[in-house]
Amino acid sequence: MVYRASRRWEPNADQGLSSTIRQAALDAAAALGEYPTASGPRDRGRLLRDAAGALGRLDCLLTLGRELQVIDPEEGRLLEGFVTRARQLTGGLRRSWRRRGEPARAGRPPPRR
Repeated sequence: MVYRASRRWEPNADQGLSSTIRQAALDAAAALGEYPTASGPRDRGRLLRDAAGALGRLDCLLTLGRELQVIDPEEGRLLEGFVTRARQLTGGLRRSWRRRGEPARAGRPPPRR
């Protein structure tokens, strides 16, 4: 969705911002795509944190793009809505993953009960 939308942005717009937005979207998708094949709890935790971080970065960059008028306001709100939903779903996946008793942070043992 982000790649398609970015083709319509001003040709003279800040290409660095467009590129950074595309990279954040790709990072989030790649981390979530790798999750099912992760080798263990630490790897899954890392991928979920990477996806959450990339989605947060993407949300911030889309807001910046709208404020700099690189992104059409209506299109920016639509994309931000998709990012918000992806963040909600990723957060739900993280909560579910934690409830199963796997460590919340890679490299740290689960808390003692």
